[in-house]
Amino acid sequence: MQETRGWAEVKGTTGKQAERQMCVLKPDGTITFFKESKDPMMVLQGANEQVASLSIVSGWKVKDVETKNTFNVVLTPTGLKKAKEITMTFSSAGEMVMWYSALNQAIETLSTMVYGVPLQTAVNKQGAPPKTVVAPVEYLRTGNAASTPGLFRESASSQLVQQAKETFDKGLVPIFTEPHVAANALKQYLMQLPEPLLTHILYQDFLDAARDRSEEKFQSTIAKLPPANFETLRFLIDFLSYVATKSDVNNMTSSNLAIVFGPTILRSAAQQTYDCTDAVNAVCRALIDGADTYFPPPPPPPEKEQQEEKHAAGEVVTAHVQSSLASRLKALNAKSKAGPQPASKSTKPIPAVAQKPIVAAAPAAPKPAAAAPKPVAAAVVPKPAAATPVSTAANVTAALPTAAMPAPASPQQRTRAPSDPATAAAKPLQRLQRVRTPPAANRTPAAAKPQSELWGALNKDVAT
Repeated sequence: MQETRGWAEVKGTTGKQAERQMCVLKPDGTITFFKESKDPMMVLQGANEQVASLSIVSGWKVKDVETKNTFNVVLTPTGLKKAKEITMTFSSAGEMVMWYSALNQAIETLSTMVYGVPLQTAVNKQGAPPKTVVAPVEYLRTGNAASTPGLFRESASSQLVQQAKETFDKGLVPIFTEPHVAANALKQYLMQLPEPLLTHILYQDFLDAARDRSEEKFQSTIAKLPPANFETLRFLIDFLSYVATKSDVNNMTSSNLAIVFGPTILRSAAQQTYDCTDAVNAVCRALIDGADTYFPPPPPPPEKEQQEEKHAAGEVVTAHVQSSLASRLKALNAKSKAGPQPASKSTKPIPAVAQKPIVAAAPAAPKPAAAAPKPVAAAVVPKPAAATPVSTAANVTAALPTAAMPAPASPQQRTRAPSDPATAAAKPLQRLQRVRTPPAANRTPAAAKPQSELWGALNKDVAT
């Protein structure tokens, strides 16, 4: 993102009337308005008087309003107190489109960025202190990371540091695995703040407090810091004092830490480079050595409040569970003592007449087993004295019936009788008799002829 600048009639920065001003949009999303200076020397040098400066990334939205003869870009505050709407009127539609695109691109690109943007912008997104400070410090407090020799003084892999910065700018938190990478990511964040952590306006006040070695001046100057700056400074100084306690291992005393962080957190508005001066270093060293004095830990809550918080954290839940179990156990004990309850809801006793004895039904008698069918005796036919005769089908058919064999059943008799064990046992014999009984058309009833005549007829056929 490049710097964008141009002249416009601006309303809302100085007064009710529109005024011709120079508008400068910086890569960090800060737009600054300048009016033409009345000083001839400043006009010759191309310098102008600053009127207003604001960060459009946090709390502003942009819209373009084109009328018949004007081309306007309007910056509307959203959720900012005491902020007024700013209207920029350009002389052509091309300028209006250029500024509208540049402002929206800055908002879209820098909406998640935290490096190089004002501290308040990062705090609005992530809270105070921002994650770009908290995440490296939390990693360096784990294990022996704070005991790394040359911490904050030695450089790290520029590629890994850049990856960590890009991760922060995407709204995420990187996973640190190397102490020097975390230390450099923290240091570069503080160096790239548009305004240092101790602010431009309090630069001289801090120098005076260090020169006079006055704790009162330090405390009064620290109290003037904005809330976001104060919380971030307290978090940072508390960590640097912890690192200084391990100076016998990491070689980073409070004096060495002040050399690194002094020009990073304190510089003047006119200072373009990070010049290390003894006065600036003295301010940082005094803050690290007096961390407990200038940033005392918050007082512990009263004993009663501690107990209430403790109960709220866990004991209240435990008491609730115990109470529920006790009430349930009490109900079960009462139920067991009362004995079994009648099914009816009435409390009146049941009359004796209504209480009929329950007689168990006698088991049904088993069915008799089916009798095994008797074997059918084969008819014995005596052999004739002559040679074995050759029998024909008609003769054999006429010879087979005997007087003992029953006549075939009529259709009325063939109707199926009810199931009975004796009848079921006799069925196989009846079926055998029906199979062996010849049809009625080919036989003569056995009772019509005596048996002697049958044998005589049989012998006659054999002789012929």
